[in-house]
Amino acid sequence: TYLQVENIRRVNLNALKGFTCDNYNLLRDLAHVEALTVPLKEKKSGPVPIEALENLQRLSSTLNAPSEAVDLTCLPRLRSCALTWNTGMRSVFDCAALERLYLTGLKAPDADALSALRSLKSLQLAHTSMTSLAPIAGTSTLERLDLKVARQLESIEAVAGLPKLLCLYIAEAHKITSLEPVRHLKNLEALILVDCGEIDSLAPLADLIALKAVCFSGAKTTIKDGDLSPLTQLPNLGMLMFGARRHYSHKLTKKWSWDNFNTPDALLKAA
Repeated sequence: TYLQVENIRRVNLNALKGFTCDNYNLLRDLAHVEALTVPLKEKKSGPVPIEALENLQRLSSTLNAPSEAVDLTCLPRLRSCALTWNTGMRSVFDCAALERLYLTGLKAPDADALSALRSLKSLQLAHTSMTSLAPIAGTSTLERLDLKVARQLESIEAVAGLPKLLCLYIAEAHKITSLEPVRHLKNLEALILVDCGEIDSLAPLADLIALKAVCFSGAKTTIKDGDLSPLTQLPNLGMLMFGARRHYSHKLTKKWSWDNFNTPDALLKAA
């Protein structure tokens, strides 16, 4: 095929750009492909011969639940997967070597299966109904955790058991009020809270000397006690963002820029 002759190893079958298909046997000609973006199937289409993609390392599928289960365990080299959640893709939890996983729409009853993924380095969950992070409490390999639109999340206690975590991103998790579990993340470099609610205190951050970037932004994101002094004790802090509040102890002196991630600086002045 043309893809084989030209040695094209990344393929994006984009429905938004007009791709449609009623027969996914074309995948049988993509055995050499290493990265694939595909709407897995429309309900009228036939089976998906996923087992033909023997060299696939990265899979992204965001459209239309399959009418029958897809067995991702037949992809021995799969390391990265991005999916819109549906029970037909449940086999993703059996991919023990998976290192990066992005799931949109994971329901709380299905989330317990995350505990089987012991090699994960990056986990991104969007629009999840999870109330706690207990299923990932023992994922000691995790370096990045993103929780986007997690409105039912009540506790982040489980992050205390993620010793290698470098980046923690939480957006629209209004029920989270305490950062106490973050105190244990001695390797944490970036803590991003966006459009969350009222956080009791930043005191748990005081000893996290690896922190380089801290953000607590959004109209409703507020530090209840107003004490920002723990941030002044972080020797590697080069990036800081927050909305001004009258009860805050300090004011921001420098704009947020990723160019400053590895450039520590004095970012606060007393109010």
